[in-house]
Amino acid sequence: MIVNCFLTRKCNLKCDYCRITRNYEGMPSEYPRLEEYYRNEKDVEWWIKTIDYLNRNVEHDPFFILYGGEPTLYKGFEDLVKELYKRKVNFTIITNATQPDKILSLLDYIPGLTCSVDPTGISMNVDRELKSQSGVNLLISAKQMKPSIDTVAEVVIDKRNINQLPHLVSLARNSSFRLSITIIETALSPYYDFAIADEQLLLDQETASQLKDLLLHYKVNTPWFDEVFLNPEAILHVLSEGPIVKCDPLKMNYLCIDSDGSLRLCLRIRGTEVPELKMDNYWDKTYTKFLEDYSKAVEKDLRLCLGCSWTCAFMTKSDFKGA
Repeated sequence: MIVNCFLTRKCNLKCDYCRITRNYEGMPSEYPRLEEYYRNEKDVEWWIKTIDYLNRNVEHDPFFILYGGEPTLYKGFEDLVKELYKRKVNFTIITNATQPDKILSLLDYIPGLTCSVDPTGISMNVDRELKSQSGVNLLISAKQMKPSIDTVAEVVIDKRNINQLPHLVSLARNSSFRLSITIIETALSPYYDFAIADEQLLLDQETASQLKDLLLHYKVNTPWFDEVFLNPEAILHVLSEGPIVKCDPLKMNYLCIDSDGSLRLCLRIRGTEVPELKMDNYWDKTYTKFLEDYSKAVEKDLRLCLGCSWTCAFMTKSDFKGA
């Protein structure tokens, strides 16, 4: 199971495709404003109890992703990383790499590092340019200092940067980090609180075909395709089906926990029914009870999903059975 942990909604950047860290125009009235998330941010002890609960109950070791916002801004970031290491938890950190010293000082405790890195060079939002350059430098430094670390670049492709992807592929291959490709998108309703973009950046059918052809070229003509691209079949599936596709979180072995301790429908959509479930209400309950309640809430909230072009839920293939 993949468990996305939103440690904080705070971020020191404002990338043009993300509104998880802003109070956006048209936000549903029932959605908390950022100030509420800041006040209700969970401490390290809370996250440890939640992670221990899932580790006890999920049949195979879950994979935890420390998300944000920017996770290095989380007050207990260092303590949480060390506790997860001590517990031999399988996790990675997704960071904008603007605080590289904080990451590198904890490198002995970090099994996986993911940096947000986009192909750069043409009309790039200034914050995306900054985090992309910082991300490449951090991935290279981390790999040099700790060869065993799993390093990944989370790559958001849009219509303006797709032509720079081959350069990033070459850099990844030479520097031994992998690429996780996703597509920039706009919110399909106000409930998509982690998706926003300038319409000029969205991939049209021609650009989507260009990306698909490029990935298929690497797949057919290079022996290192699976070494450089992380879960490439997921993005190829999205590009073949849409690029707007719908998934069912209940069948994706997939869980998202927000910074206030509530569940989310998925990375893109907070939902209205699912957030009523707080993880700390289940610490002393059976996992079966948790799955029953979660399933009912998801079934109601799926009405809010109009599909998306992100591959996160396609990275696991087994049913949502804790297996």
